[in-house]
Parts: sequence; structure tokens; C-alpha cells
Amino acid sequence: IFKISYNNIVTGDHIREFFTLWMLLDDVHLEEHREDDITWKHSSDGMYSAASAYKAQFLGLTLSPMDRMV
Repeated sequence: IFKISYNNIVTGDHIREFFTLWMLLDDVHLEEHREDDITWKHSSDGMYSAASAYKAQFLGLTLSPMDRMV
């Protein structure tokens, strides 16, 4: 909390988000000599591809029959 700059406008929402993030990260413990594991969650093998990134853009998209109606 000492690193929050008071030169900027800080609202109650900022403080609430800061403490929420702090609590979420409190249980995270990094191991100094362990390599990072990077996994792409949008493919079954965990590997990035342009095709999987393209498909990820449409996650949550609601399809509409309007194109067939026009």
C-alpha cells in the first residue's frame, strides 16, 4: 500500500481492487530456480497457434440468424 502514488486520484474502488488483488496473490509462492510453464488455454495441447487465437476472438459470441434473413 505504500507504493500507491497519492499524486494520482485514488478512489475507493481503486483501494478495493488493490486489496482484492493482494488477497488473490497472497497464496502465490514463486520458486526461484524453477522454469516458467506457459500454456495456451485456447487449444487442447496447450500450444499457441494463429488458428486458435483467431477462434478465441469469437468465444462468447452470440450467433444470429440475421445473415440468412437478409
